[in-house]
Amino acid sequence: MTSARILVTGAAGFIGKRLCDHLRTAGNPVRAATRTEASAQRLRDDGWDARCVEMRDPSALAAALEGVDQVYHLASVVSARSFAAARQVNVEGSRLLALEAAKRESPPRLLYVSSLAASGPVEGGRARTEADPGRPVSYYGRTKLEAEQALRGLADRLPVVAVRPPGVFGPGDLNLLQMFRSVRAGLNFVAVSQRYRYSFVYVEDLAEGMRRAMEAGDRLTHDHPSDGLYFLADPQPMTFGQLGDAVAAALGRRPPRCVTIPAAGCWGVATAPELWGRLTGAKTYLNYDKIREAVAGEWFCDPARADRELDWRPEKGLADRLIDTHNWYVRQKLLPANR
Repeated sequence: MTSARILVTGAAGFIGKRLCDHLRTAGNPVRAATRTEASAQRLRDDGWDARCVEMRDPSALAAALEGVDQVYHLASVVSARSFAAARQVNVEGSRLLALEAAKRESPPRLLYVSSLAASGPVEGGRARTEADPGRPVSYYGRTKLEAEQALRGLADRLPVVAVRPPGVFGPGDLNLLQMFRSVRAGLNFVAVSQRYRYSFVYVEDLAEGMRRAMEAGDRLTHDHPSDGLYFLADPQPMTFGQLGDAVAAALGRRPPRCVTIPAAGCWGVATAPELWGRLTGAKTYLNYDKIREAVAGEWFCDPARADRELDWRPEKGLADRLIDTHNWYVRQKLLPANR
């Protein structure tokens, strides 16, 4: 079987780096596209074919697409300070990339990495499925859904499949590290409600799911809004209380004390990073857009379609994957070795 020549956008990010490693391990030549020249140079120093690509520059996109068979499109603005800023990259950048790909004599197959945020929170206590209409509550979710729709509009010119991962964790993720540290100190901070359930997926399992969706997934069509769309998640959602207990088990500690932060407190906690981001332009993960999602309710989905059509499911359960994540933190000296 001939190896595919692959372009990965957003290759310097948490998920992008793991996906590039996963694809190269499978024997595929990978071209890594990044937002800045500095990040591209770091990847080149590590032996990658990497280049800086401005997602709104058609000529740069055309050059990056030269000779590739598959495109994994991960580049996006996650913590947006405004809808317009998120839309420029998440929607217009995705549209331009797809238009340039469609111009190829043999257009590459494109996998778009969307998000559970495009679906919106759970309604009526039932897990979200691909057939449910999208009702996003954040700038990020709205632009991810709009990008899906823009790509669906090019379905007759370009083969596209889309995946919607939920919360992603694993080696390289520094957000869950904060929970490991607080749980190690005996506390688990929970936003809004201890009853809310969430879906998660380990980054290596996600990378394999994306590879399978690229190889075997249905493509987006004009006919049905759920065609070519896949949730990639562990089938068992967790409350943050349960997640904290599982983190404690990975640490070899007693279950932590849960401290619930009410909605008003969540907005207050996000105010400082929100203002800092606005004043300095710095990227901040925790901002008002993330709080819009946090206070909206439960976020979990049903990955049965991926199991059925892609023969994909997580290789291990969440408890074992949290142990794997803990071990990576220790190897990186982000947590002490003693559990």
